[in-house]
Amino acid sequence: MRPETSSLRPVTTIDAWKALALLLILIDHLGHYIFTDMPIFRVIGRVALPVFFFLVGYARTLKVPLRWLVIGAVLTGVDFLWTGRASMPLINILFSFAALRLALPAMERLCLTQGWRIFLVMAACIALMPLTNPFIEYGTEGWLFGLFGLALRLHSEDKRVISRLQLALVAVVAGAVFTGVEAYDYNFSPLHGGLLAGGVVLILMGLMKFKPGPLQRQPDGALAALLHFCGRYNLEIYAAQIILLAALGGALSGLNMIEIKAND
Repeated sequence: MRPETSSLRPVTTIDAWKALALLLILIDHLGHYIFTDMPIFRVIGRVALPVFFFLVGYARTLKVPLRWLVIGAVLTGVDFLWTGRASMPLINILFSFAALRLALPAMERLCLTQGWRIFLVMAACIALMPLTNPFIEYGTEGWLFGLFGLALRLHSEDKRVISRLQLALVAVVAGAVFTGVEAYDYNFSPLHGGLLAGGVVLILMGLMKFKPGPLQRQPDGALAALLHFCGRYNLEIYAAQIILLAALGGALSGLNMIEIKAND
């Protein structure tokens, strides 16, 4: 590692967080498609979700990139092919990102005058979960972390809008709801549920200190290039992971079926 001296774009904190989230989601996808009898893969991978939604919520841009919708539609189709039927939820997580980004301006206007109103928005997201989660991947459950990202940005711009205590409470509510829902949905054991809770706490503690900008210590060579690549093409990498692992998982399942039939 070295101080920032390169004339190229420096590696940013956003690049680093996206790279970490991609590593975690790779572990999750390995558990989903390959190591289906090893729930620890899913436990580790679950903690990637807060990062993705947090970054959507923190961002100031209002634009919904067309590639989000295209990649989301492709991955919805991949899921259909993997399950062989219309599975639940029906719609990929990228559509939830898009809907969150469209809703964020109204959420921000609501909270700018009285920051405590963010808890009303969170309550609405929680109330809507039974309606949204079955149809859109993570539905408004993931939006809680988007609101955490929004709250941190508002706090960094004016601490009178969102206090540090309010920010911490937003993180606690988002983390507690997410941990409970995911542990229930995946039928995690108490041990795995505890590990998930610990991982979520660590991620949220790190995100509480998030500041956009160049890393203090810039990585060299291949690592810098890798982090730049992850930061720029994170959604394409996410999609490639799913497509490749779904294909590999399908092939392995086919081989197992052939072997079982041969042994009958």
